[in-house]
Amino acid sequence: MIDISISEKTHRVVASGHALFDQKGKDVVCAAVSVTLQGWVVGTRLLCKEDVAVRQTEGRWEAEVSEMNENSLLLWKQMILTLDILSRQYPDHIRLHWEENHGS
Repeated sequence: MIDISISEKTHRVVASGHALFDQKGKDVVCAAVSVTLQGWVVGTRLLCKEDVAVRQTEGRWEAEVSEMNENSLLLWKQMILTLDILSRQYPDHIRLHWEENHGS
């Protein structure tokens, strides 16, 4: 199970665990989560010119943006929307946790 904690207040996301949907290298759920998170980081850094602090260890990935402009906030919301859709499509493999009350 991939556990993803999201803080909309601090713009921080933490992902840990493994999807276990398929074997390593063929796990489309893991790939979908990875590309969503990495795409958000790259887009925020390159398109929005905002710094994203990323920390990664075995089985854990964490990122946070200290300041957001209008464009980076839009990418943040798109990332959350995508993760929410993925968690609904694969509820046995992805679990979202909101650090604050979430209004969706």
